[in-house]
Amino acid sequence: MNRTKKWAVLFDLDGVVLDTEKAYDGFWEGEGKRYRPDIQAFHRKVKGFTLQKIVAEFLGNDPQKEQSILRRLDALESRMDYPYIPGVLDFIEDLKSRGVPIALVTSSNEKKMEYVYHARPELA
Repeated sequence: MNRTKKWAVLFDLDGVVLDTEKAYDGFWEGEGKRYRPDIQAFHRKVKGFTLQKIVAEFLGNDPQKEQSILRRLDALESRMDYPYIPGVLDFIEDLKSRGVPIALVTSSNEKKMEYVYHARPELA
């Protein structure tokens, strides 16, 4: 039996590599006030959910609301600067120098990733 351990590290994009949580929290807080003022701290309730899941669970599967949110979300993402979490680049470089394979994972859509790659081409 081969007892050699092989390691790899997967990094989530938002909130782990990129410091985007404040921007998304503010966005979803506003959407909560717009559509669900009855839910306190809406941004916390939807954290980690895809847009489709948010619409299904909180907005009655309304395609018009989904499209409206998607337009505002795209506008936000198109102007974000996508700063790194402090220290993450040094950590990634340390892993790479040790030969640890790394990968970036995300549920972000392709359009958002185009914005990310424009701001941070080294992530591609």
